[in-house]
Amino acid sequence: MRSCDDECVGALLDDLDTIGDAVLSPNLTGVSSAPYGILSSLENTTKHFQRYLLNENAKSGRNPA
Repeated sequence: MRSCDDECVGALLDDLDTIGDAVLSPNLTGVSSAPYGILSSLENTTKHFQRYLLNENAKSGRNPA
């Protein structure tokens, strides 16, 4: 059985470890929270508008792009 920890694969595995550590330990100091109320309202409006456009396209016989 060959070892995966050679010059090429070993370096890639080390990079993956480093990236994994960075992803699992973010520094959130000073980060503002997202305006979830505004985002939720915008999402709801977007979905409503999308349904409206789909209905209008269906009425006129046009296919959406």
